[in-house]
Amino acid sequence: MAYQSKDTGRRLRHLRKQSGYSREQVAKQIGRSSKYYADIERGTCGMSVETLIGLAELYHVSLDFLVDGVGEEAGWKDVRTECLMREIGSMGDEERKRVIDIIAYLVERERTTDE
Repeated sequence: MAYQSKDTGRRLRHLRKQSGYSREQVAKQIGRSSKYYADIERGTCGMSVETLIGLAELYHVSLDFLVDGVGEEAGWKDVRTECLMREIGSMGDEERKRVIDIIAYLVERERTTDE
């Protein structure tokens, strides 16, 4: 199977949107320019292994998934949830408790609405 940069770009665009990041935020996270990252998503340029690894780490997916779409079902896991969990984990104790209390309230409300 040949590497298809447009397919990799499509997967990266989907992961970025699902995670709620802007192109600029992703570019900053991986230490690249916004234009370069936009070109990666369009599939008009390749990328270094270092950049590829940075993106896989950012989205918590395998290199195989980014390059070949291997394990595609697992790769499309809810990346946004993963990102939010990291954000909650980095909060201070008081802020984290408030956020968890709000989530618990919303989950309980959703359960009672479904019944």
